[in-house]
Amino acid sequence: MFRVRAQISQELLREHLNQVKTGLPGVAWVKLDAKAEWPQNLSVRVPE
Repeated sequence: MFRVRAQISQELLREHLNQVKTGLPGVAWVKLDAKAEWPQNLSVRVPE
């Protein structure tokens, strides 16, 4: 297990500010191989 800091773009944060809880633990996935395909089940899903 590693401790990492994930960052959300400021634009995306502003759009969903009422749904974001800053300062809380969360889960982030890191892709180490630039050639690897990102898994579909980890695709970005932002509420409308």
